[in-house]
Amino acid sequence: MTAMTTGHGMSTCVAGRTGTAARFWAPTGIRPSRDRRILAAILGSAALLVGGCGVGGPAATPGATSPSSASALVAPPRAAAGPAGGTTVYPLTIIDDAGRRVTIPSKPRRIISLTLGTDEILPALVSKPRLVGVTAYASKPSMSFVTGEVGGISAFQVANAAQAVALKPDVVFAASYTQPGVILQLTHAGIPVVEFNTFSSLADIEGHVTTIAAITDDEARGQVLVAAMQHEAAAVKLAVAGLTKPRVVFYSAGYIYGSGTTMDQLIRDAGGINAAAAAGIKNWQQVGPEEIVHLNPDIILTDDAGSGDIVRGPAVQQMLADPALQGVAAVKDRAVWGLSGRADSDVSQYMAWDLQDVASILHPHHVHPYAP
Repeated sequence: MTAMTTGHGMSTCVAGRTGTAARFWAPTGIRPSRDRRILAAILGSAALLVGGCGVGGPAATPGATSPSSASALVAPPRAAAGPAGGTTVYPLTIIDDAGRRVTIPSKPRRIISLTLGTDEILPALVSKPRLVGVTAYASKPSMSFVTGEVGGISAFQVANAAQAVALKPDVVFAASYTQPGVILQLTHAGIPVVEFNTFSSLADIEGHVTTIAAITDDEARGQVLVAAMQHEAAAVKLAVAGLTKPRVVFYSAGYIYGSGTTMDQLIRDAGGINAAAAAGIKNWQQVGPEEIVHLNPDIILTDDAGSGDIVRGPAVQQMLADPALQGVAAVKDRAVWGLSGRADSDVSQYMAWDLQDVASILHPHHVHPYAP
């Protein structure tokens, strides 16, 4: 769930970077890449239609009305491509999100990911043979955007130090929710472990990409990925600029998502008002249906199961039929929509494309859903 994981970014100390990034210590460090050709290719790509002049009600089907103008968007980079390596100076020492000083002695050739977010980031940065371990979630279509890119890679059902040590990694990427004992065992085994613990914004994710690309010596690819994220988010925000903002809540399994969550940013950047945040709710809180009645949103988003990223499955049907919610504007207008697990809990670069999906629900006559 989006707000129930709080993200994985690092504090900025690298001049000229967008978002957050790990702090790098002199004399080791990074020489910035100047590969402008890659960035120009991204910024010049055209793909998805957005923008227009129709006025759509919140219950309209996402993408039902063809928008009237085109903006250049890009598909998220998938398998690593383009120039690799040659920019990072080793040994590289950083301070990770846990405040630990971590030294990577040489370019990592064997990499383990113990978080779904880094499962999704790494295939866009490193060649597949370098990725020797990912979480089991990476191969689940309902949870992951990279199922086609992790086949044959050792999978961790849970973080397991013995399994990780046996793979002989040069670096392990973990998160604040990784079992502390596992991180301690790996550290004692002499394996560098980099921990992420901020996950609440696109800037956080951009910071993670920048940090990982520096550690793996793939900075040019990292710049490509960050540029694609920024271009996608900017195009969506441009498409919804000036439109009337519906009041939206994300409500799932009795929890409502307030400020300080990834869903809060998605709602705001997609041209909506997070009614929970506007009411002073922070992070995520467990509430009853009476709170939803009180907030009376125009649109309700929830976590649902089904094919695709925008669904109207069992969770949506249950909410539409709930007697306690029949007076809520979103329920009366049947403006209740589900997001798949991978779309509403995403903490990787794909969050920028989740923004497009949310915008297509809030403003269906102006933004199409993302189509891979």
